Amino acid sequence: MNLSRNLVAVLLLISVISCRNSNKSANKITLINEVVKECILQDSLFVTDTIINRFAYYETYELKYTDDGLEVPSKDWYYVNVDNLIKEIGNQELFNSEKDKSFLESQLSNSKKFRAKYKLSKYTEVTKKIKPKQFYIFYQPIFNKEYTAVYIRYNYINWTYGQGDAVILKKEKDKWNLVKRYGIWMN
Repeated sequence: MNLSRNLVAVLLLISVISCRNSNKSANKITLINEVVKECILQDSLFVTDTIINRFAYYETYELKYTDDGLEVPSKDWYYVNVDNLIKEIGNQELFNSEKDKSFLESQLSNSKKFRAKYKLSKYTEVTKKIKPKQFYIFYQPIFNKEYTAVYIRYNYINWTYGQGDAVILKKEKDKWNLVKRYGIWMN
């Protein structure tokens, strides 16, 4: 009898933990879709082209310096280093370099896992039959530790032209507001 009570208690505990994890995951998906939607609205992306439902992932790299003390550039524009990302964001009020650095590093280093787990709802899934000629693709949103600010990078690609942009959004009174928009690359 004790064994069956213990088994029931363990199963109940597992189901409670599963529900909590499921709610946490659902909340994160909702938050991600919310900030990307705001980014789309702020930049009028929904008007013209396809938005891919899979996130691009970040490639990270270690900072290296020449013998003269100059920073060696990354291999390409899509490589990210947390120190350079903090400089790029440049807003100590929203992304405090000391407090948020390890949180930002964790998000960047888990970018491929994030891509496998999350999709943008209601947008185009690229398949063998659907390969758009021009499209937008978003990178994983990078949040500060309090989830009150987010950095979002996205690219526009077509057959002859491409460009990468980023935005910083800040949550104020349950609404995401644009703080900064800037270009990252263009060809």
